[in-house]
Amino acid sequence: MRAKRSNPVIKLYKKFRANIKRNKFIQNDDVVLVGVSGGVDSMVLAHLLLKLRKDIPFKLTLAHVNYKLRGAESDAQEKLVHDFAVQNGVIALSLRGPEGRGNPGAVNFQKSARDFRYHYFAEVAAEIGADSVMVAHHLEDQVETILAQLLRGSSLKGLSGMKAMRSLAKVPLIRPLLSFSKKDLIAYAQENKVSFIEDSSNASDTYWRNRLRHELLPVIENLRPKAFEKITRLGEEMAELSHYLSATAKDWLKEFARRDEKSFWIPRPRFILLPKTLRLEILQQAYLQWQGHAADLKHDHLVRCDQIASGPKPEASYSLPANVRFQRSADNCQFIPPIAKNLQVR
Repeated sequence: MRAKRSNPVIKLYKKFRANIKRNKFIQNDDVVLVGVSGGVDSMVLAHLLLKLRKDIPFKLTLAHVNYKLRGAESDAQEKLVHDFAVQNGVIALSLRGPEGRGNPGAVNFQKSARDFRYHYFAEVAAEIGADSVMVAHHLEDQVETILAQLLRGSSLKGLSGMKAMRSLAKVPLIRPLLSFSKKDLIAYAQENKVSFIEDSSNASDTYWRNRLRHELLPVIENLRPKAFEKITRLGEEMAELSHYLSATAKDWLKEFARRDEKSFWIPRPRFILLPKTLRLEILQQAYLQWQGHAADLKHDHLVRCDQIASGPKPEASYSLPANVRFQRSADNCQFIPPIAKNLQVR
């Protein structure tokens, strides 16, 4: 007697449910906000969450951003999300983004659109008292992120890829589909008759990430069928290593560095004995503790500071973002405010 093959679509839901329960992403009576664009990824996520409510009682709300960049197609996606919400008895909220501002293919536009979207999700989450916000990044998105960071010369932290959970304002931002492939999500949508409208801009090679997706990923997958899983596993290992480096750097600073209102001091003789990767992490953590954030700090900034600290010149300084200077004087290295702010009237 031939054994029955498990339905991959049913298996996908079981894997999704197990992932949610294992990581405690949703608890009984939670309020969950899910970002839904109208594309297959987010529509499948919304459908999976609706199905999950049979196993875990929680409240679900959909949030959509219409950037008005593709005319009728953008409006059709917004309508699809609202129709889906009505059909399934949940609330859908939407916001129309700033129409026609900037070049959609530009990296800065993509970043500003993402920031706009996440800011909206954070506002809605606060208004409805959400316990979490969920978005539909999947396996290929994770692979693209890791490869993009690698090609840009990112640090270990960048090579970690996207976290399954991070903070968004005061609530967790959760990505429960990171282990699911696009192919599996499409199969689930077809099997469960989940309607979706794919963003036509995803087919355009105007976007650098699209070229990565269309040209590089198929080659990698053809060369090594399990390559995507291996790349994401590497990302997980990089995340663990990055966490270890961060903790080690903080411990080192706590033991050897000194901070007051005028400077953040690092003892050069001890500092230059450390491996370069750890030195760069120490410099980043020191800047973060001194400034309170590291939004504009780049890897190249850290490398230049390290060169000054470990180089032959006993006196040197370097200007950093947010009006911070890195200064070396003999065996003393410091993060300090700019010279103008240190001048005293006599």
